[in-house]
Amino acid sequence: MNRGKFCVLALLGLSMTLVVSGVLYRRSTSRPVIAWWGIEAVELVRTAPEAELLVLEPRSDAATGREVLADEDLRAIGATVYRVDRRIALSSRPGFVHLRHALLEAVTYRFEKRLPDRLEFRYALRFRDGDRHVEFLFDPVRAVMADGEGDHRVVLGAVGKRMKKYLDEQAR
Repeated sequence: MNRGKFCVLALLGLSMTLVVSGVLYRRSTSRPVIAWWGIEAVELVRTAPEAELLVLEPRSDAATGREVLADEDLRAIGATVYRVDRRIALSSRPGFVHLRHALLEAVTYRFEKRLPDRLEFRYALRFRDGDRHVEFLFDPVRAVMADGEGDHRVVLGAVGKRMKKYLDEQAR
């Protein structure tokens, strides 16, 4: 009888240890990502009910800043103007939960790696919860992600190829 109680207490202690270890591990892997993108962006990636993939195409004709502001399907990122070619709802797509998790893990990024000089964004990921939203740009050729303005950039690690494959599949 005492043996059974001991086993139950041992299993309870083991489960509590595993829970605390999991929380500490998740916090340690998220800390650099929070420092890079900001707590609000990370929270939206984690919990936003709406997520959308925007397929971007560079515009060959020059658009003025007023045109970009007047048309929500045009956006200026650096010196390049992009047109939103397609919008794809991602929230219920298979594999999307894994993309969310990958965006929140520090191992996804190579913060110390030198960035390429020229970028061409092909995709934007938009996470929205009511009036709040965050957008990330993705250059699949150079495996670089940036904030919605294209200013805050980071090189993706090995997961960049898998992310490119996933986004390419969703954009078909």
